[in-house]
Parts: sequence; structure tokens; C-alpha cells
Amino acid sequence: MFKPRFLLSCLFFTAIANSYACDSSNRFQCYDNNVTLNYGYGVEENTARFSEIGVGGEALFDNNIWLNGAMDGLFTYSNSNNNQGLQQTFNNASGSSFTLRGGYAFNVDSNYNFIPYLGFNYTNTLVAYNYDSINQFVIENPSFNTSIGVISEYNIIDNKLKFRLDSGLTYSFHKAVAPGSNDDLNSLSHVDYSNYLLNFTPELQYNINNRLTMSVFSTLGFTFGGNASLPEVYYPDIATNTNQVFNNDN
Repeated sequence: MFKPRFLLSCLFFTAIANSYACDSSNRFQCYDNNVTLNYGYGVEENTARFSEIGVGGEALFDNNIWLNGAMDGLFTYSNSNNNQGLQQTFNNASGSSFTLRGGYAFNVDSNYNFIPYLGFNYTNTLVAYNYDSINQFVIENPSFNTSIGVISEYNIIDNKLKFRLDSGLTYSFHKAVAPGSNDDLNSLSHVDYSNYLLNFTPELQYNINNRLTMSVFSTLGFTFGGNASLPEVYYPDIATNTNQVFNNDN
């Protein structure tokens, strides 16, 4: 059964790295050669709202090789969990993400581009909660992700407006760290688990001129399958356990 995981809306302001690309016979080189300054806002089910900032780049070469990369850091994090105890104990969070993707563009015609790709990503999030006036427990959840996907691009207005749909399937392997015992919250346990993510990302890109472009998109993701063997450490003061925190079931 699919389980909605997050909804992420982002706005990019990008500088086109190769303005000459707009004179290329492949119209999509006018869109797909850029460096980016990124801002994103996201929601993870009922558990958290967050924003992130970062930089990235994209290149579509004359030989149709396509490359894309990004580095992002957590900017704000707000715990919106239905578990009131967990909300009250939230203290701080940090996180980062690194992504690299590569593919080959099939320029089917002048107004349609088709890019199958392979991608790799590393993401890490650390959240600290105050358990009582003395103790604090920390949950860290790094993940190593491999994805395959297909990008479909449509030229709506020559060299001005493009629509893109990115559909991808990701295998995500987590090496999380969490408290391993109720007797000692500072005694950490390593938790390995995996799952699959199915993502759909529609995007609109508008070229203001040959140097400046703007793009907005939204990502809807679903998680399913995989496995987890999580420690059942219960926190009575906040009426939750480690399994609930990781699986967003509070």
C-alpha cells in the first residue's frame, strides 16, 4: 500500500550558464544549461514542516549527455506532529542533502525532449528532543538513495516557457541512530532499514532573458515496501516510541 510521504514546493532563480545555448538547434539547451540558487518548502505527512536552501547546476551538452547536481541544507524545521508531547519536547534540527544525476536526452522533435536518467543522493537529518529537564534524546537518520527516472520536457513558447515532468523511483537505505534503551537515553542504537520512494515532479520554467530564468515545481512522493527493525524504546513523558517517530505514525 502506498503511503504519502511529503509534498515539496520549490522556487528556483537561476542564471543560465551558457547563453549561446539559446541559439542551438536543440531548443532545450536554452533551458537545461544553468546554475541555481534554490529555496524549498516541504511537509512530511503530519510530522514536520521544513524549508531548505541550496545551490545546483544542470547541463545539456551537444552530444545529448545530461547532468544535474545539487547541494541543499536544512533552513527551518517545525515539528507539527499530532503527538502534543513530542511537539513540546522538540529542540533543534539540522540536515543536508547531496544529489547527482546523469542521463541521455532524446530530442524526439523540436518541442519534446525525453531524458531517462540514473541518480544518487545522500541525505541526513538530525533532530534533538528534550526528554525532561535533564535528558535529551537525539535521532539521526542518514539515507543513501539510488534512483532511476524519466524526464519529459515540452517547449511551450520557443526559448521562453518549458513544462517538465520528472517521474522517478528511488531505493532508500537508512543507517539511523536512535536511543536504544529506556534506562539510558544516551545509549544509542544503530538502526538499518530500507524502503522505496515514488516521486512525481511537475515543473514550469520561464526564461526572463538569455541570462536569467525562473522555475517553480512541486514534488509529490509516496513511500512503500522495504523493511525496518527498529528498537521499541518508549518515552512515557511524551507517549511515543522510537518506531512511531521513524515511521511517522504518531
